[in-house]
Amino acid sequence: MIVCHKYKFLFIEIPKTASTSVGSCLNQLIGRDNLINVSETKENQSDLYKKCYRHCTIEDAYVDFPETRSYFRFTFVRNPWDLYVSHYLFKKQTLKEDLPPFNDWIKNVRINQIYWIKNPRFFSFIGKFENLQEDFDIICKKLKLKGMNLITSNSTQRMEYQYYYNNSSIEYVNRLCYNEIRLFDYSF
Repeated sequence: MIVCHKYKFLFIEIPKTASTSVGSCLNQLIGRDNLINVSETKENQSDLYKKCYRHCTIEDAYVDFPETRSYFRFTFVRNPWDLYVSHYLFKKQTLKEDLPPFNDWIKNVRINQIYWIKNPRFFSFIGKFENLQEDFDIICKKLKLKGMNLITSNSTQRMEYQYYYNNSSIEYVNRLCYNEIRLFDYSF
């Protein structure tokens, strides 16, 4: 989560939705001194706490920063099938975790973006990973910031997400993420 009192915004960082790229650009546009990156301010907490708090829910943000209820609040979402592949490959390629094949691994994983969003009405704007630059430009315009090209961070080399799925895993994500699929108009 990133808070900026100067420009009055709250950015909720959902994992694997380009939050590192967006945060880096905000840092460059606004300056580190004008941003509160909450995961960096909890110095007396464990690294696990910092990592979890970076990806906190909007309700968690309201507890520590109640004034942000009146700020411009935004986040990004991603096609759930693509999100699962990204999560899997990040763990496998970047973190070097020894994982079973994707269609076995996915049976034991639950990633649901609605967990961070809770209620879309809490947000002023929800951008899509699939329209990342265009939606980031909308955010910059709303905040009266000059635009900037996003630089990709934490990306993995891979095939299109459809390549990784079988019928069972397609249906698993469809059931688990039904609300966000419907709400954000995603399809396999």
